[in-house]
Amino acid sequence: MSGTGLRVLVVGEDDVDAEALRAAGEFDVATVPGPDAAVAWFDEGTGFDERTVACVVVGADLDPVAVIDAVRRSVPEIPVVVCTADRRESTAVLEAGATDVVASDEPVAVFANRIRTVAATARRRSDSLRTSAGVEGILQSFADDRLVAVFDETGRHLAAAGESLAEGLDPSALSGRVVTDVFADTPSTAAHLSANYAAAVEGDRRDREFPVGDGTFWFETRPVSGVDLGLVCVRSGVPGPATLPDRDDANRKLHRLHDIVTRMDAVENESDIFELAVESAERILAFDACNIAEVEDGKIVARAATAPELDVDVPLADATDGIAGKTIRTGESYLISDVSAEPEAIPTNASYRSALSIPLGESGVFQAISTEEGYYDESDLTLAELLVAHVADALDRTRYQDALTIERDHFAALFENVPDPAIEYRLVDGEPRIEAVNSAFVSLFGVEPDDAIGTSTLALLVPDEHRDEARERYAAIAAETRIDAEVVRETADGVRPFLLRSVPVPADDERIGYLIYTDLAELKARERELERENERLDRFASVVSHDLRNPLTVASGYVDHAKETDDLSMLDPVQEAHDRAFAIIEDVLTLAREGGTVSETEPVALDEIATLAWNDVSTPSASLELATTRTVDADPSRLRQLFENCFRNSVEHNSTSRSSVDTAGDTDEGATSDDADGSGSDSTGDLTITVRSIDDGFAIADDGVGFPDGATDRLFEYGYTTSSDGTGFGLSIVAEVASGHGWDVEAGESPDGGAEIRVTGIDRPLAVDLDD
Repeated sequence: MSGTGLRVLVVGEDDVDAEALRAAGEFDVATVPGPDAAVAWFDEGTGFDERTVACVVVGADLDPVAVIDAVRRSVPEIPVVVCTADRRESTAVLEAGATDVVASDEPVAVFANRIRTVAATARRRSDSLRTSAGVEGILQSFADDRLVAVFDETGRHLAAAGESLAEGLDPSALSGRVVTDVFADTPSTAAHLSANYAAAVEGDRRDREFPVGDGTFWFETRPVSGVDLGLVCVRSGVPGPATLPDRDDANRKLHRLHDIVTRMDAVENESDIFELAVESAERILAFDACNIAEVEDGKIVARAATAPELDVDVPLADATDGIAGKTIRTGESYLISDVSAEPEAIPTNASYRSALSIPLGESGVFQAISTEEGYYDESDLTLAELLVAHVADALDRTRYQDALTIERDHFAALFENVPDPAIEYRLVDGEPRIEAVNSAFVSLFGVEPDDAIGTSTLALLVPDEHRDEARERYAAIAAETRIDAEVVRETADGVRPFLLRSVPVPADDERIGYLIYTDLAELKARERELERENERLDRFASVVSHDLRNPLTVASGYVDHAKETDDLSMLDPVQEAHDRAFAIIEDVLTLAREGGTVSETEPVALDEIATLAWNDVSTPSASLELATTRTVDADPSRLRQLFENCFRNSVEHNSTSRSSVDTAGDTDEGATSDDADGSGSDSTGDLTITVRSIDDGFAIADDGVGFPDGATDRLFEYGYTTSSDGTGFGLSIVAEVASGHGWDVEAGESPDGGAEIRVTGIDRPLAVDLDD
């Protein structure tokens, strides 16, 4: 079953593109070549039961009159839409009994919309006519000089009205009774009338005289348009003028309605649709006065009205008031021949006598009003329902387009102004092809829209080593799975980490959506910095708790001894212990506050920065030799600190002989390893410290006692020292400064046999480590 459930028979299978019509309208479509085949199709019940067919479509190259006549013989009341290549034929086609006419050059979507409209109108009319209100409306269309009744396919009279003609021929005798029971006393009349009733329900009209009791009466049986019901009119004597509405006038109005619909299809503003509807109803369909209203905040608010002689500018009514409220509430149409006799009518003007009230959508109403009683008939109701159906379709179309335009405008603004780079994609051969990009994408990825659109994201953005992973994610996107994952993409400034989020958009036959890239470079750098800070804090806590405890414990012991002996000479080692504790605190604060932080870098001459650092360190028995003219890109203050710590470490631990004590728990591990002399012997002569260039870096060397075996592996650890008064942080600060610049640092033997600190990697640019 199709999406709409509508079944359509196309007559002229070579004249109408049935497949396009099926796709555009979501119809079940059957095709036959011509009128004879159509008749056979209905007679044989081919495909599906004739009563389930919603509409017959006639091709442009066929004789429409012949097709209409043939179809009407089989299914008299089915809607017929004719496709014509010559608009001048519309009048003749409508007069021949077509429900609607569509130009052959109309878009197939318009054609499908017309079919839906006539089918829906026929269905609504059928449903409304079978209700008690619908049956009463049929009866009210006839004068009271005859007896009239509406009957169903079983021959039961649903309701009767009019003049009492004889005993057994009055409304009370017919209403609710089957025809064969009513005329049981005259079996011949009962049999003939039963056959006529059945013919009327099938679409045939029959007129015949029948004897009833002591008189002879004229019985007219005819179908009720649009529903499987029949109408019987009974008169005394010979028949009078035709009782059905004038067919030519109805066809002229129907043709005018077709012109209205054609004009309405081109209107794109809902207020213009309202105005066109009421203007056309008054001027073209000859309705006396009319208005369209909708419910708004619980009130019935007029959208458009026209009334040459009537005042329709009335106070707002509640949504449930009057015939308008009843129409909206029930969703049914009403033909009111006498307003004064309608209990629920609340006329706003005493001159109102009759009205049509048609539901418009779920919360609207169309009303035609007249000062003449019985002014409107069933044909007017049918035309009004057709008009309102097209108005509803036109409003749905314009409101949908308006809502879609607003939604697209809002989304376009959101897409363009989202701070993260974003692309709109369409999946082609399993890979996202770029349909649009926002300004943030252009700024970060450095690709102009004209160059990006139509390009695969795999080729444009994904580094070679990450393409297999990207294809796996594209497969998930093709399955409409939302992606929220960390990826690596190529930008204008190189490879960067991103959080990739996909937003698939539901579509019928294609995979489209959006990819949003949130730059993680700064976040990753911050994460790594926090990790380093946490590691540093852990090490600080360990070192401080151990290394500060040692000198403070020593100081505490000497203080206690001094108190006991009053020997003030015991305060000298206390002072030394405190000096060591303060030195540890100062170095720890340096690491905690600055660590490996590197601010703005600039070209720095090594010989100049080394000279400034030398002047800040006490070097009474040492000299500086500069054997470099190299310039490096560095933070001047941090590089100066690196040199100061290296100079201080070398000078202090080559100047005098000290007892070798490892405050971190090791003993006699060597000299110059940050606050350590290592050998325990005096050094002789002046110390020379040299700054020289090496491959991809520089070295700070001395000609002192050097590093003992096994000491170089631990020199840069926090708190490692072989000196009783060293802090163990001097060379740790050197390592932090070097790391902050992206350099490597190591310790070794100098060319003169002393100690040497080598810094390399100075030509390596700072980069984001994507693996962290």
